[in-house]
Amino acid sequence: MLANELKKVEYDGLSHQSTIDKLNLKNITVVGEISKRDLLKWATKKNLIIKFEYNKTNHSDETVRNICAAILTMLSSDQYKTNLSDQEIVGMIDYLVLKSILTSTHKTELTTLATRSISRAEQLGVANVTISDIIQARNENARSITDQDIHDKIFADATAKALADSGDDDRAARRLNELLCSTCFDANTVSRVWGRYRTDGRII
Repeated sequence: MLANELKKVEYDGLSHQSTIDKLNLKNITVVGEISKRDLLKWATKKNLIIKFEYNKTNHSDETVRNICAAILTMLSSDQYKTNLSDQEIVGMIDYLVLKSILTSTHKTELTTLATRSISRAEQLGVANVTISDIIQARNENARSITDQDIHDKIFADATAKALADSGDDDRAARRLNELLCSTCFDANTVSRVWGRYRTDGRII
């Protein structure tokens, strides 16, 4: 997944470190789980546990009774998670607001408890991107390009083209690696590719 991410234009020309900083920056807001500890503290502070207990048994609406019973089960067990990205849970909260068991302020407070900032790396399933991750992903992308792509990269860059034309394949390869943010190309790559194509990019 990281290799595919780095194919995006927004990463073109970024150094490894700048790419790491961009991926690890926690600037994406998501609504997710509320820990049992935070939920219990909130419900206690708002005097809601007694209210849930009462309405679990005494409310005339069966749905309200069932929701209150479910909430109390969640508060007393480690087997359940309160995830506000789950629309069924949000629907239960909305129903309790509709029936005046909770208020709209309560819902806002719960949403705040469930809101956190994550990085793009976390979205991709990587806890913390390192320089080795970036190098590996960029090399993976570089190895997947065709000889024509390599030729076009060299042809489009004045420095790389001048080096390749002069026969300085080693420095041309280093320049190619700079252009592609990779480490997988060497003089043999340039010699092979530049020898197979005319400078106008057509196969000989």
